[in-house]
Amino acid sequence: QSKRRGMLVVVLSSLFAAALAAPNANDAPSRLPLLRKRHVAGSMVTRVPRIFLSAAALGGGEDPRRNPSHGIHGSHDISTAGSRAHVSHVSRRVPGYVASSQSGEMSSARVDGEKEGGGDAHEWVWRGNKIAWKEAGPKDGPCVVLIHGFGVSSSQYRDNLPALAAKGYRTFALDLLGLGSSEKPVIDYSIEMWADQVSDFVQEVVGRPSVLVGNSIGSLIGLAVAQPSRIEKYAFPLVNGLVLINCAIGMNSKIKEDPSIPPWQFFILSSLFGLVDFVLNSPVAKPLFNSLRGQENIRNLLTNLYANPARVDDYLVREVVTAANDVGAFEVFVKILTGDPGTRPEVLMEDVMVPTYVLWGDNDPVTPINGPVGKYFKGLSEGGDLGSSVNSNGRNLQCTTTFETLPGAGHCPHDDDPAVINGKIAAWLDTLLR
Repeated sequence: QSKRRGMLVVVLSSLFAAALAAPNANDAPSRLPLLRKRHVAGSMVTRVPRIFLSAAALGGGEDPRRNPSHGIHGSHDISTAGSRAHVSHVSRRVPGYVASSQSGEMSSARVDGEKEGGGDAHEWVWRGNKIAWKEAGPKDGPCVVLIHGFGVSSSQYRDNLPALAAKGYRTFALDLLGLGSSEKPVIDYSIEMWADQVSDFVQEVVGRPSVLVGNSIGSLIGLAVAQPSRIEKYAFPLVNGLVLINCAIGMNSKIKEDPSIPPWQFFILSSLFGLVDFVLNSPVAKPLFNSLRGQENIRNLLTNLYANPARVDDYLVREVVTAANDVGAFEVFVKILTGDPGTRPEVLMEDVMVPTYVLWGDNDPVTPINGPVGKYFKGLSEGGDLGSSVNSNGRNLQCTTTFETLPGAGHCPHDDDPAVINGKIAAWLDTLLR
C-alpha cells in the first residue's frame, strides 16, 4: 500500500509539473537542463519549482495556535475618518512555530517589536479581512508600493523597503489577501480581486499617487491597477509609474486558447489542466502537498528560484512555513491554482499610460527571459516586432518602457541581490519623480 501511495504521489506530481510548465512549453528544453543543474532535494518533483513552491507556501495543515481571525497579533484599531479603511498599528508578534516530529518544520518565534520585514508593521481591514502591511520612509516622500508574488509575502522585500525609504521614498509593502500574514478566506481569487485590494490600499492607506513595484504576479497586479478604466473610479490617479520584476503570465499557469498554440497542443494542455483541477479538488491533494511542506523541502524549492542560496535563510523559510499553517491556507492554494489565470500582461500593457521599468533575471526557471512575456517586453523596449510601439490610447510604449536584463539573476532578483536592484530602482525613481 505504501508503494502504491508513493507511486501515486510521483505520478500526480509529474502531472502537476507538466501542466504548470506548459505556458512556456517552447522554452522547456532550455529550462529543464537548468533546473537539473540546481541543487535540489533528491526527488524529481522538486525540479519544477512553481507548483511546489506554491504548495510549500500555501498548502498544509492548520496550526490551532495561530488565531484564525488574525493574521498578526497585538493590534489596536484606529479608524480612519471618512474612509472605508480601518488601520491598526501592530506590535509585530507571531506565535512561535514549534517543530513537528511528522513534518520537521522549524521551531522559531518572533519577539515584540521585531522588524525583520524591513518596516513598521500595521493592519488594515479590507472587505472584512485583516491585511498585514509595512511602511518606512519620510511622511512627505514620493510614494512607492511593493507587491509580492505567489507563495511568499511582503517580507520578501525585507531589504528593499528600508533601502528605498533611506533614499527618501515613502515605501509601503502589503500582504495580498490569502497570502503571507493576511487573512485567508475561502473565496474565489483573481488578479482583478487583488488589483481591487491594491487600488483601495493606495487610496485609503497611502493617500497619494504611487509607483507600484511588483514581482511575478505582483507585476501582473500592478498592470491591472494601472488600467485607465480602473483608475477613473478613484478620487485621484493611483499610479504614476510601474516597476515590473520578472512579470508572470497569469495568476496560475493555465492557458487560454491562443492562435500561436497549435490546436492539438492546446487540447493536450487543456486536458492536463482539467486533470490537475480534478486532483486538486480531490481528497488526494492535501496529503500530497502536506508531504512537500517540510522545512528542508521549502528551503530547497526556494533555493531553486534564487541565484544566491545564502539568501534563502531561516527568516525567509520561516515566513513561508508559518503562512502555510494558517487556517484556510490550503483551500486558498487550491482556489488560486484552479482559478481563472486572468488577462495576459501583453493585453494589459496596451492600455497602460504611465512610465514602466521592466527588470528580468536571465536565469529565471519560472518565467524565462526567452519566453513569450519576456520577449514581448524586451521587444517593446527595443521597438522590435513583438509589441506595438503605440497603444490604443496613443501612448508611445517604446519611449516610456525601459527593459533591463539582469545577468545570472533568478525569479526573485529583488531579494536575491537587493543592493543591485535597489540601486537600479532608486535611480529610475529619481529620474521619474525628483
